[in-house]
Amino acid sequence: MIDIESLRSLAEPLKSYNFEIYIPVVPGGADLQGEDIRFYCRTGIIPGETQEPIVVDSGGHQVMFAGRTTYSHQFPVSMRLHEDLKVINMLRTWRDLLFNKQTGAQSVASEYKAQTLYAILLDSAKNPVQYYRAVGAWPSVVPDVPLGYGGNEALELQVVFTFDYWIFK
Repeated sequence: MIDIESLRSLAEPLKSYNFEIYIPVVPGGADLQGEDIRFYCRTGIIPGETQEPIVVDSGGHQVMFAGRTTYSHQFPVSMRLHEDLKVINMLRTWRDLLFNKQTGAQSVASEYKAQTLYAILLDSAKNPVQYYRAVGAWPSVVPDVPLGYGGNEALELQVVFTFDYWIFK
């Protein structure tokens, strides 16, 4: 039986709001580097993994084997916009590498994919405890920014980064 003292001896829980997004090098020569590209995100989703089973039937029994692993190749985040517009301008410059509306040109993947996008989980003292590194990331969705006089909240941008694969450190 679990009692209150057993619960009190557990480690501190990770908190869903203690995380940050960090991109060491933003493609496109954006003027944001270093600490400027630690995004203040409101929400994010670390993609999970699914193991598809292989089912072998024999004599009324089923034996399960591990099959193909699948996972989402998208990392959605909700980030707040600030009056200096650094983040939205960086995302627009980056998106212009994918498709430049004025010229119709598109860069090759090596020019628009960031080698590293980190989602970093932090403990209560804001120290990193887990790194999720997305390799080959790029902003696949930079949506409309809704404006309205009737609200009283900060502007948020729901960005989706697409990536090749995750590494957990």
